Amino acid sequence: MESKEIEERNDEDWVICYDDEKAKKCIQQYIDSKKINKEQSREIITYLQNLEYNDIETYISADNFYLIEAFCQLIENSTDTQYVLELIEFINAVSKIEGTMDKMVQMESFKWLIPNLFMFEEEKQYNILNTLTLIFTNVRIIPESEMKKFDDSFLEGFIDIGLNFLNYYDTKWLHYFYYTVLGYQKHIISTTYSPLVYKLYSIKKAPELGPELISLLNREKFDYPLEDQCLSLINDLFSYSVEFQVPVFFFTLDIKVLIDIILRAIHNLEELDPLRWQYLEVLFTILQHPEYTELQHKIDDIKQVLTDLTLPRSEEKDPSSSMIAKRIISYLNTSF
Repeated sequence: MESKEIEERNDEDWVICYDDEKAKKCIQQYIDSKKINKEQSREIITYLQNLEYNDIETYISADNFYLIEAFCQLIENSTDTQYVLELIEFINAVSKIEGTMDKMVQMESFKWLIPNLFMFEEEKQYNILNTLTLIFTNVRIIPESEMKKFDDSFLEGFIDIGLNFLNYYDTKWLHYFYYTVLGYQKHIISTTYSPLVYKLYSIKKAPELGPELISLLNREKFDYPLEDQCLSLINDLFSYSVEFQVPVFFFTLDIKVLIDIILRAIHNLEELDPLRWQYLEVLFTILQHPEYTELQHKIDDIKQVLTDLTLPRSEEKDPSSSMIAKRIISYLNTSF
């Protein structure tokens, strides 16, 4: 089909005629043709952006997400970084359509996402980071063969991106980085520590990233459902320090701020919220660290918060929190 059927040309640019029915017909014919080139992909995106959400969902998921498959192939074969960026931004925009990110994994998208991450200039890397995070948070199981693409050299370059973002005044850049970190952690299955934890402890400057990880935890709400992974990573960083008898990843001031955040969260979270149990477990890990033995930051406040959780009313409503609190109190009574 010739595009002039639904387009008009003026002296400078193509002007799209937003006739929904003609646009839908055009999109469907492209899907049926199983052959989409660069310019046609741009047309399709323009038409889709002006349709109702239900129609967008219909065409994105049509024919086993053919459009996503075609866009992935176009990205993989393109050397035009601006065009690649356009397609990635569009895919990110439709990522909430169920099955979209699963299709990205089926297309082995990491093999082009990872190289593009390092090829883009810093100001545009967040688009790739966002795509990776969307895959990590929307796909339940990522094949081991795909996760292996995040190898040692990737992790080293990836952490370097985070360190570069430290120079930015706006902390949103580091938050993009950390959401990807936490999404990656979510899919790592290991009997010890993830490769990321080992890598963070092997890079001398990496602890400079610690304050912003804690700052992320201090936010009122996470942009992605990864608060549990943030707590898990912090817990592993403290545990690794004890197990291998190396200085803890976080600076002393960071640990004080972290304890303040944890105490507030334990107090504010609803009873029976699993996050409250996790905050308590992280607190216990910190309290057992030699660094805290010297600090003893807010020890009285900690004891009070824990004691409140063991009161009969609290124990009845949230027995799990009460049980963890009793365990921590027992440790404190024998150690401090």
